Amino acid sequence: MKKFLFLLVALMLVLVGCTTTNPSLKDTWLNAVNQTSSESKLTLSADVNIDGMNLTNEQKKIAELFEAGFVIEQKAQDEHNAYVKITANNDKPLRDLGVWTAKEKATAEMLVKENVMYFKTSADPVFFKVDMDEMNGQDLQYAIAI
Repeated sequence: MKKFLFLLVALMLVLVGCTTTNPSLKDTWLNAVNQTSSESKLTLSADVNIDGMNLTNEQKKIAELFEAGFVIEQKAQDEHNAYVKITANNDKPLRDLGVWTAKEKATAEMLVKENVMYFKTSADPVFFKVDMDEMNGQDLQYAIAI
C-alpha cells in the first residue's frame, strides 16, 4: 500500500506545474478523456535543474526519478470503467531510498469499476479493493497518510 501511494504521490508531483513542448499532447489527452472509450500511452518526465541547490541526498534521488520519467498507460471503456498503469522508467532512485525493494520494475496499476477501485504494485500478487461507497472522507485521509 505504501509503495503504491508513494508512486501515486510521485506522479502527482510530476504533473504539478507540468508543461509540454508539444501543444497537441494536452489536446490529445483531454479529447481522449471526453470520449466514451479511449486508450493512450504517454511518457512524462521532468527537466530538473538542481545545480546550485542545496538538496539532501533524498531530494536528489527524487529529482533523478522525475528526470527519468514515467510511462502512463490508460484504457477506458467509459467514464465509470478505467485502467491506469504507471511505470517508472528508472526505479534505481526508489531502490536507493529503500522505498522499492522488489525485483520487479516499479509499477503501479489501478482499475476503476463504477465506485470500486482496485490497485496494486508490481510487487503485489493480487489487487487491493477500495469501495468508495463504503469509505468516508476520514478513512480516505487515513489511507493516504499511511
